[in-house]
Amino acid sequence: MYALIVAGMLLAGWIALLCLDTGYRIKFFVRHIANHSPPMASAYVSRAYSYRSVEEMRSGELKAMVDLLSDANPQVRYIAASYFGWLRDVNLSGVEGIEENIRKIADGADPLPAAQALYALGLFPAESNFEFLQSKVHDRTIDEAVRVAALNGLVRTANPKGVDDVISCARLSDGELRGLAIRNLGNYDSEEAINLIAELLSSNDLCSTPRGRVPVSGLALEALERFNYKHPERDLSGKMDPPLLKACITTLSSYEQTKCVEMIQDESMRLSAYENMLLSHGKGWAEYSQERAIAGLRGMKSSAEEAILILEKAFSNPNISPKIRQQIERTIDYLRKGDARSPDACEEELKKFARDPEVTVRRDVAENPSASEDVLKILAQDSDKEIRKGVAEHPNASREILKMLVEDSYWWVRAKVAEHHNTGEEELRMLVQDPSWHVRTRAFRNKNCPPDTGKVDCDKAIADSTQAIKLNPKDINALFNRGEAYSKRSDYIEAAKDFTQVIRINPKHAKAFYGRGTVHYERDDYDRAIADFTRAIKLGLKDADASYKRGKAYFEKDNYRKAIADFTQAIELGSKNADTFYNRGKAYFSKGNYEKAIADCTQAIEFDPKYVHAFNTRGAAYFRKGDYDKSIADCTQAIKISPRCADAYNTRGAIYEKKGEQEKAAADFKKAKELGAK
Repeated sequence: MYALIVAGMLLAGWIALLCLDTGYRIKFFVRHIANHSPPMASAYVSRAYSYRSVEEMRSGELKAMVDLLSDANPQVRYIAASYFGWLRDVNLSGVEGIEENIRKIADGADPLPAAQALYALGLFPAESNFEFLQSKVHDRTIDEAVRVAALNGLVRTANPKGVDDVISCARLSDGELRGLAIRNLGNYDSEEAINLIAELLSSNDLCSTPRGRVPVSGLALEALERFNYKHPERDLSGKMDPPLLKACITTLSSYEQTKCVEMIQDESMRLSAYENMLLSHGKGWAEYSQERAIAGLRGMKSSAEEAILILEKAFSNPNISPKIRQQIERTIDYLRKGDARSPDACEEELKKFARDPEVTVRRDVAENPSASEDVLKILAQDSDKEIRKGVAEHPNASREILKMLVEDSYWWVRAKVAEHHNTGEEELRMLVQDPSWHVRTRAFRNKNCPPDTGKVDCDKAIADSTQAIKLNPKDINALFNRGEAYSKRSDYIEAAKDFTQVIRINPKHAKAFYGRGTVHYERDDYDRAIADFTRAIKLGLKDADASYKRGKAYFEKDNYRKAIADFTQAIELGSKNADTFYNRGKAYFSKGNYEKAIADCTQAIEFDPKYVHAFNTRGAAYFRKGDYDKSIADCTQAIKISPRCADAYNTRGAIYEKKGEQEKAAADFKKAKELGAK
């Protein structure tokens, strides 16, 4: 009886609490977790990270959190300051009481709330706040964690004068403050900062960080990566190559070596770095590092002799694993065959390369400007979609060759056909009705004006928009139009800059997020693409392509559940075509749901009866279900449509092997190997 009374009182209390407005409930909850469940606080305040404007917050939430900044309980003040620290790019100017209260906590004696408040203060880039953060950074009488937070806040203000403070901290002898400062050197386009990054890349010192003591050269490498991302137009290769080589050879772990060598531009220095990666075992990820070195040497056809010598030296090393030894052997063979990309290669050589079992050799031929129509005809029937894409964009591709590719299963191949100057009107009439939006738009543009005119139109749009931006740097329409023009011209770095500027001016510009997401997707930066597509969708963009592209990005990240959800949403928004159903079917297959994979691939085939990959994936799904006859039928159909589909031969060979038909299995496996299957 007593228990029921207590339960009733608790229930009545919760009902009364729910009747209060949102602000009161938030205050009650924050005070409760501050007193009874501090670990829950970080999970609660991290919600602020998703906000991009004050309007997105719940009614009364901002005022409640501002009031809590002056609460008597230091733990409550800590939670409130943390909340504002989690906010990103939210304009809080004009919100009464917030800046003063955060400044007051930042100047307090309690280090935990003070650290959070100092970081949050970076949201208010007033000169007085910047100077206050400067004083805290250089105050040696306070806790180092507080100074670290102050430096974080100072960098967050984006005040260019902060570079002197960051450089000063980066020159300290040790400590987490130094580690943070080194990483942040890349935020500033300053010659002194660049010179210091170069100097630190050559350092053999270790530095304290939250993840332990790490090489200073590794932190400098992070700074250089950040600088290259923020300032892609700057070429620092002459200044950075020598220290990058030293860092790669002497101090970095195997994983960091692979990132480091990609930044080295000088060919002889890259060869030295690859040699070191192959012959010395780094601190962890050694085999990964060796594989990346082999891949790098494979691409250095202009220095083939030097690359072969390095590979032969590594091959004789008894410590090299059998797996790496096999890769070295294949790469030496590849380099000795000659250069399939050389414009001086004769037609007979190129025909031989076009039939080479190594897919990378055939891809090189597709990129060779000297490839003739006969060579391109061979490649147009290749099972590798990237090779067919190379043929579709090759300047020597004739109308006859493009006609072979007009119904290709890969939408990107069809898109390249749609914009090719040799594509005929008959093919364009088909392509303007293609299920893929990308193909339709390119075909329409090609049909109404040649590609050269289209490029001039883009150039004119960029010039006109640039003129408008000069008159008004915050002209959103001009910035957005220029971003779209750059994107259409595949100038993704400039496009990203313009879309980002639009978002800074108007954080609710859904189409700008979509445009930037598309740019990230085209550059294979799937995490950023997902973030931007998500933002566009949350802001109300009802565009099937946003869901479809996010689904493809999730698929590349192996997140099949979310990929399926996005492809489903794209279908619901009107993207009912072969590509969308096939991609959802492929995601279902990867997740192990073979029934649904079969259903979606069947739907894709209904839209496009020559969709090779849909037949192949459905055949593989039937195989996994044990329905061998249907699997053989689908693989056979895939081979009939595309005789060079190596995956279909492989799958069919595996089925024949299961059924005990060894001769047929051997024949299919042999054919798959000839076509370059692994």
